[in-house]
Amino acid sequence: MDTLDASLNRLREVAIVYVITLVVYLFAGQRMGVLNWKYAAVVRTVLWFSLCVDLFWTAVGYKMRYVPAVDKLRLQAEDPAALRDWYSSNLKGLLTSDFVGAHAFFLRLMGASLAQVLPIYLVASLLLLLFFPRRPS
Repeated sequence: MDTLDASLNRLREVAIVYVITLVVYLFAGQRMGVLNWKYAAVVRTVLWFSLCVDLFWTAVGYKMRYVPAVDKLRLQAEDPAALRDWYSSNLKGLLTSDFVGAHAFFLRLMGASLAQVLPIYLVASLLLLLFFPRRPS
């Protein structure tokens, strides 16, 4: 594994890509409109349930993986195992925030209004801010 600075830069690049992706989801969902599909109501229900499960596991992952990884890296800044745990938990947090944005995009395509999906986009943005890579201090 690389140094902390190299890992931090790589994670920041990934975070910037996810911010751009979130904006693309928002505009693409507005431009594409609603798909006319006879199973849209069922898919919409499954997506809402999946979103709730995703947010639950994000909270669990934050508490069980991210916080201990940051604490471990604070104590042992050059430990490769601590750096690997911190990197993977940060990457999983960023990926989860992108999943939340993708849920909002697909809900929009399945007929949800902009007012219904805008809070989900807001949650995805807040998760991106929460998991934006910072140097453990």
